[in-house]
Amino acid sequence: MQRHRSLLVALTLTSLALGATSASALAQDGGLDAVAQEAIDGTVADPAAKAAPNPGASPAKPARIGLRVRGLKGGKLKAGDKVTVNGTLRPFAKGERVTLLLKRGNKTVRRKTMYAQQKKGKSFGKFKIADKIAKSGRYSVQAIKKPSPNLRAAKDRTRTFKIRYPDLNPGNRNSYVGLLNRLLAKQGYATDKGKHYGGATERAVLAFRKVNRMSRITNISSSNLKKLANGKGGYKAKYPGSGKHVEVDVTRQVMALLKGDKVIKTYHVSTGSSATPTPSGTWRFYRKEPGYNSLRMYYSVYYNRGYATHGFHDVPTYPASHGCTRNPESDSKYIYNWIDIGDLINVYR
Repeated sequence: MQRHRSLLVALTLTSLALGATSASALAQDGGLDAVAQEAIDGTVADPAAKAAPNPGASPAKPARIGLRVRGLKGGKLKAGDKVTVNGTLRPFAKGERVTLLLKRGNKTVRRKTMYAQQKKGKSFGKFKIADKIAKSGRYSVQAIKKPSPNLRAAKDRTRTFKIRYPDLNPGNRNSYVGLLNRLLAKQGYATDKGKHYGGATERAVLAFRKVNRMSRITNISSSNLKKLANGKGGYKAKYPGSGKHVEVDVTRQVMALLKGDKVIKTYHVSTGSSATPTPSGTWRFYRKEPGYNSLRMYYSVYYNRGYATHGFHDVPTYPASHGCTRNPESDSKYIYNWIDIGDLINVYR
């Protein structure tokens, strides 16, 4: 038995040796690939070893990023102004990319990746990011360069800066008024377009101040502008389940046009005086009357017997009508055309 086993082992070893010899011959003739040959020789292909850099290649150089902020005054940025961050990467190497992060606190609000461009005649690259900012907060810009075969990793971060808000008054004409008009419109107030603080902006500011239970004037303070810049201060729907409808708040003396809970427009209005108060309740609009009537009501839309919302030449900041809801004449056509017969109106205190 022992003799048979020895003979079997010898035959097996001889067979393996012959197979290896045959495989080597095939490899030499082009019949096997390198991986197969390595397996036969008792080795394993190592892709990482094959991808290893040439020992004679130059090592990556140290890199340095520098950042400079432009557009600040006293370490602050005026709301709506442009802030520019210029950066340098030293030394310059072709194809190097830098990622810039505009951060509000620890939150990234903008990300931009770009190639560093060589400064003509210099040995460094340059890059920049610019943006207009209105929302309040502590901002900074961070620059990050990942490691590459030519340059090592590098990063830098600017010092933080805050947003400063100006006071604005009727008659002003500048870019800050343009920002005010955009912010008011975003919150649903019917305002001027452009950079002029005209009549429509005054009425929009008055409506904003009424909605937020402030003094009923037409000036915008820095805190008002900050509130708008942070996306606050708009009218909130009282009856969001009423579909396309109108809401009149007698206490705050404002009227809003809505689709569900979405505010389309908000207006400063004047409702009935204490002697002739505007009734509270819910009705449907049933008649529209264009132009002026004998009572000088302008583009009237009726909802409760003789009660209507209409334009009038005098719309004070307090209740002064005979029971109707007066709106400024310059806004009346829009309101008239927006309301459809059958729409609901909710009047509340």
